Amino acid sequence: MTDALPVLLFIAAVMIGVGVLIWRSQQIEKRRRAEYQAFADRRGLAYALSKARGGPTIIQFTDRARGLTLTVTRAYSKSSNGKSRTTPGNTKIQLADPRLPGGIALYAPEMAAGVATAASKVMGIFDNSLSKMLLGKLLGDDIGAYLGEMHDHPAPEGIALTIMATVNPNPLFDARLIEHALSEIPTARNAERKSMVLITESGLQIRAGRDFREVAEIERFLDIAQTLQAGLRR
Repeated sequence: MTDALPVLLFIAAVMIGVGVLIWRSQQIEKRRRAEYQAFADRRGLAYALSKARGGPTIIQFTDRARGLTLTVTRAYSKSSNGKSRTTPGNTKIQLADPRLPGGIALYAPEMAAGVATAASKVMGIFDNSLSKMLLGKLLGDDIGAYLGEMHDHPAPEGIALTIMATVNPNPLFDARLIEHALSEIPTARNAERKSMVLITESGLQIRAGRDFREVAEIERFLDIAQTLQAGLRR
């Protein structure tokens, strides 16, 4: 019994430590949810939180009258066959305007020369209805619907952006405003998960490669999006 005592004490300490971590996590989530509701009330938004079984937690703020939807999809881990796989989270906001009727323009931080053109060609290989459906689920319907039709367009002089679009969007939208908005969005730890701006027939969408969890981050993201929207409307 004496020999077993240190082991029992260690196990008890571990259990207490795990319990404290769980309690702290629950308290953080409780605080966040209260702050989400206060933020929604302050900005005139509807707030909803949902979690699908085996899927991510999704936080959504909406204003149907203004055509605004802000969605935070949290990163989550899923185990299968003894292996755990983590799916990164993201944050995106959809606004009703400006629009690009019948087309799409995608803006992202500058990529290496030729990367966007190569990506467009690869997309073209999959330019059929089945591929559009499958890749649309992966990339988003806004992109999937235009596979094979997007081409690399040079950014205006002095603008460090990669622009892919069905038509040249430079005469229509101020790329400087979009570049500034993207530079204001906090980057993800994974350099490949870049933020991007989409202008489609559905309106303006901004995607961040991070799942913003604190209200200050979410509100900042909303402010960046609405400032960009106001600038592009002029």
